[in-house]
Amino acid sequence: MGARKPRDYQPFENILRALRQRLRGDVQAMSDAALHGDTDGDLSHVPIHMADKGTDAFDQEFTLSLVENEEETLQQIDAALERLSSGQYGNCLSCGKPIPMQRLNAIPYTAHCVHCATKLQS
Repeated sequence: MGARKPRDYQPFENILRALRQRLRGDVQAMSDAALHGDTDGDLSHVPIHMADKGTDAFDQEFTLSLVENEEETLQQIDAALERLSSGQYGNCLSCGKPIPMQRLNAIPYTAHCVHCATKLQS
């Protein structure tokens, strides 16, 4: 198989842009829910049980951690789009070798081949 050309990666631009748009919407919705709370329409004056407050705090913290993870993914997507525009997309940032298409199809914003990603995680 010959060397890949920038046009070989063109479909990934649309995929990355669509993924970025979807994640931005998800992050906004989760942030709003976590920071502004959901009243679920319960406007009664019945006192809230302490366990309910604990559950609400846990849910808020869990949602905020999801937001943080999604924001990190958004940063990776933006970096991948930068690599696309600079002609560096599809090459591992660590070893410089081409990232297999199967990996790019699975994780289009990846910056590393499987071998280097495994080394970075350990």
